[in-house]
Amino acid sequence: MKIKILVSGVLTFLVCCTFFYCSVDTDLFSFSNFIKEEDRLCKPDTRVYIPGFPINRFEKQVVEYEKSNKPEKLKNRILFYGSSTMVFWNPTLVQNFDGLPVLGHGFGGSTFPEMTYYASRLVLKYEPKILVIYCENDLFNTPAKSTKQVNDDVCEFITRINKSLPNTKIVYLAMKHSIGRDFGWEKMNEINLYVKNMSNTNNTLTYIDLNSELMNKQGVPDSSNFTNDYVHLNTNAYAKWSAKLKPILSNLYNQ
Repeated sequence: MKIKILVSGVLTFLVCCTFFYCSVDTDLFSFSNFIKEEDRLCKPDTRVYIPGFPINRFEKQVVEYEKSNKPEKLKNRILFYGSSTMVFWNPTLVQNFDGLPVLGHGFGGSTFPEMTYYASRLVLKYEPKILVIYCENDLFNTPAKSTKQVNDDVCEFITRINKSLPNTKIVYLAMKHSIGRDFGWEKMNEINLYVKNMSNTNNTLTYIDLNSELMNKQGVPDSSNFTNDYVHLNTNAYAKWSAKLKPILSNLYNQ
C-alpha cells in the first residue's frame, strides 16, 4: 500500500512538472532571450546576467499605468521611472514639484533590464522631455549580480533611450546610502561612479547625487529619513530630495 501511494505521488509530481514546463513561456525566464548579447547596443564587458525570475513579473502594475495614463495626453513631461523609490514618490510627486509637468511610472522592486523591457510601454510612448531614473535593486537579487553586470545593464538602458528618444534628457539619481543596505553601499557607489563618468561623455545624461540630504552630522544615514524597513524613504526625505531636485529639473526643462 505504501509503495502504491509513493508511486502515485511521484507520477502526480511528474505530470505537474510536465504541465508547468509546457504551460510557462520559458523565454520569460532569461534576459538573454530579451536582449541577446549580440543584439545589445552597449556591448557588455562581462557575461550577460541571467535572473531567477520572469522578465514580465510586474505586468499587472504596468497594465494599470497603461489604463490610467494615456500617452496621447501626457507627452513632453518630466517622467519619473524606476523601482519602488519612484513608486513611493508618486503620492507627493505633483505636490513636491508644483509647477512642473511631472508623471510617475515607478514599478515594484524593478531592475534595469526590467526597466528596459517595459520602456516601450512606459517611456517611449510618452516621449518625455526629461526622464528621471532611479533603481538600486540589481545588486540585491538572486542569483548574485556583479557591479560590472549592473553597469552593463545601466549602459544598455541609457543607450536604448538615447537611440529611441534622442531629444530626451536623462537624469540619473544616484543610488542612495540607506541603513538597511549599508552592507552593499561600496558596490552601489561603484555603479554611481560608473554613471557619473558616463555623464561626462554623454550630453543627454545628468548625474545627480542627493545622498547628502540623507546624512546626519556624523556623515552616516539618518534614521529619521527612512521608513521602518530603513531602506525606503519617508515623506520627510522625499521633501528634501524634491527641494534639491526641483530647480535642477526646472532649468533642464526650460532649456
